[in-house]
Amino acid sequence: MARQLTGKRAYLKGLACVAALVVVPLDSAAADLDPRTASAYDRYIEAAEQTFVKLISTDAFLTGGSAQALGRLRQGEILLEPGGGDGIISVPQGLIHHWRATAFVRDTTLEQVLSLVRDYVKYPSVYDWVIASDLVSSEEDRSRLRAFFRARRRTSGVTGVFDVWMVTEYRRVRPERATSIAASECVREVEHAGERGERRLQAGTGSGYLWRANSLSKYLERDGGVYIELDTIGLSRGFPAFLSWIIEPIARRLGRSSTTDSLRQLRDALTSPHDAVPASTVVSSRSWCGV
Repeated sequence: MARQLTGKRAYLKGLACVAALVVVPLDSAAADLDPRTASAYDRYIEAAEQTFVKLISTDAFLTGGSAQALGRLRQGEILLEPGGGDGIISVPQGLIHHWRATAFVRDTTLEQVLSLVRDYVKYPSVYDWVIASDLVSSEEDRSRLRAFFRARRRTSGVTGVFDVWMVTEYRRVRPERATSIAASECVREVEHAGERGERRLQAGTGSGYLWRANSLSKYLERDGGVYIELDTIGLSRGFPAFLSWIIEPIARRLGRSSTTDSLRQLRDALTSPHDAVPASTVVSSRSWCGV
């Protein structure tokens, strides 16, 4: 038995070393965005938004809105499912990551939720992946907001930092219902973030961990709180076929955890509000796309 455990530990250690050797070089390898990849993503987003809009005025407002699902949500569970395919959809020279999470925030109102999600300055105190954020511009009724985010993601020893300029459209469907559709207009990877040699790469270049980002959100006030359904959709480079068995589980785990973590952190901020915003790196964001 001891020999079997020793052999298993050696195997897992060897696998971890292989994964590290494989993943880390991909961090620095060039992976420029191919026009075919961008077109495939645009078509996917168009179809996803059309489906989203069709549902927002129906009784099936929440995708997982069965009585059983709502009961689980009220018990504090966060439900997660693939938003398309099995969560990762292959396109030419790239991958679309689409996950959907739903949560219930007790003892809060729709107005309180909308107030927080539109308060971009507070995002570093809400989400652990936001280093810096800023509201760039807003229409008078705050239905269309343009914002900047510096996002950081870590997985399996690899860290990626990205500057994202995003436009979000908010809509009040009914008194108890609201939606938001967010789309990145520009994503630029940041090399040596926070260091003297920091520089932004051109959009569509770099490691390929994140080329595009979108989100679709639904908010429903009911049962003494607010149900929130969040779809996160992103575009990244593809995996080399002979290495996909190592890299794909890492990417899948990151996609799943980032969606549930974002929703959990938003719920925590709503149930335990605080005004302090942690100090963050001073980032130039006012120029759209940094130019």
